[in-house]
Amino acid sequence: MTLAPIHSKVNSYQNFATEYGNLNLTNHLPMAQFALYRVGASDADFDRFTNYYIDLHGLRSAETATGIPLQENNWRNYLGERKFYSDFRLFFARQLTKLGRTQFLKLYFNDLAKGISSAAFHSLIRLAYGVDSDNDEEILSGMAYLADAYLELHGPIPPLSESGNSLHNQMNYVSEELSSGRLVLPDLEGIIFEKMDIVSQPEVLASISENIAIPVGTTLRNFADLALNLYLSTKDFTTLHTVTSCHASRIMMQYVEHENLYLQYYYQAFLAAYLTIGAPPVASHETTLRSEDDKLIEEIKSAAQKATDDHDIKLTYTALEEHQAYNNNLYLRAAAELYPDLQLEDWLE
Repeated sequence: MTLAPIHSKVNSYQNFATEYGNLNLTNHLPMAQFALYRVGASDADFDRFTNYYIDLHGLRSAETATGIPLQENNWRNYLGERKFYSDFRLFFARQLTKLGRTQFLKLYFNDLAKGISSAAFHSLIRLAYGVDSDNDEEILSGMAYLADAYLELHGPIPPLSESGNSLHNQMNYVSEELSSGRLVLPDLEGIIFEKMDIVSQPEVLASISENIAIPVGTTLRNFADLALNLYLSTKDFTTLHTVTSCHASRIMMQYVEHENLYLQYYYQAFLAAYLTIGAPPVASHETTLRSEDDKLIEEIKSAAQKATDDHDIKLTYTALEEHQAYNNNLYLRAAAELYPDLQLEDWLE
């Protein structure tokens, strides 16, 4: 498929709501569809997955716009209400036409960056996939989802520090504080973003806040490495989203005005997600593959093309993209382990 047909295919499903079911779980259809395209899925594989996903989750149509008069001077007043998605989409469509894509993304993404934990990073990811796919319709959907589901966490924003411990060591410090009982978490209820909201309260984080900071010189690559090692240490569903949100952040970084500030917002969200799973220790992983990396990549793509799990498909796409960006074979391990038939041990030195 060329890019034009994938636009047409993905955009033909824009009528679906951003969430589904009684728990308001995120609709991953457009993201998984593009990820399938990026791993080389055929039209038949695309249609098979699409029909399966729609039937499995009973996707519903998006609510029609309420007609609230969103303007440049008042749109922020409606953030996070979770009932104005269609209104935001119409407003952003006007602004995109007026400003052009680059200025539109610079203006509104920076305005909303403090809420990147919205919908457990899914609105950020959908927006980034829209950018990566050069698809204005998905850019509008992602930005509208980010605004409608907007979630600003409560706790302190980690400062920059000249003497800060490494991110990896800080996570293991938090793990030790929790296991020792010096850090106590409240009861957590709801889905991921609701739990993140609960643990981000200042009184919850009071005992560890002074030791949480971003060392000067930290880049998104450091967070990507941390997220990948956390995922490989736990294989936890929430930690998977830290890996894919790092990828999404890398896509969006070209529009970020203040990288350090963005990383501070991201660390705040990352720490909240980490706490929701009980702050497990983070090991340092290494993977050495035989020289046939390209062959393994093709095997991974072939397996993903037939997959039915949207998170497996998205993580595969992320892993392949991040491996290309960072030349880190741990990403190939993370992707290959999703598909037991690949027998990853045969590819290890």
